Amino acid sequence: MNSAYYQYICSGTAHALARQKRAKEVLQQPELLADLAAFASDLANPNLHKALWIIELVAITKPTWVLPYLPQLLAVAPNYTHESAKRAFSNTLAKLCLAKLIPENLEEATLELSMQWLIQLEKTVPKVMAIRMLYHYHSRFPWVVEPLRDLMQKDFSIQSPGLQNTIRKISKLLAQEGK
Repeated sequence: MNSAYYQYICSGTAHALARQKRAKEVLQQPELLADLAAFASDLANPNLHKALWIIELVAITKPTWVLPYLPQLLAVAPNYTHESAKRAFSNTLAKLCLAKLIPENLEEATLELSMQWLIQLEKTVPKVMAIRMLYHYHSRFPWVVEPLRDLMQKDFSIQSPGLQNTIRKISKLLAQEGK
């Protein structure tokens, strides 16, 4: 990776304008996405979440641009420890999943990561995105319904209001389908 670009990404802040500026630069120079994916895949990098912030914003505008790097990111995502990295990647993955862009050979890895996010003590966003992705795949992979129901009901009363709302919506959809 270009060390100047590496330093540039490291110097970025969480401010929306700073993230948007860097994402705009990637949209103008798509070759930078390869560096960002490498940056986000280096688990020894304490700033990998900053690359994931930018990838997340790129995925909103040009989701197909992220697809070549998805296997690389999915391989390391279960090991992300930074909450902001998990949040950004869960948003990116959900965006691709709900747009039906996840390649068939990566669907199971997506399901496994979603289950991991639900089982572990994650913050709200990765759990919400996991529930949405698991529901998205429930007709293709019927085996996810029971674990999804069980995990949604686990400690429901102590979950955040946003997570409770998502659980209610998905539970209602599953009930309407008779599953």
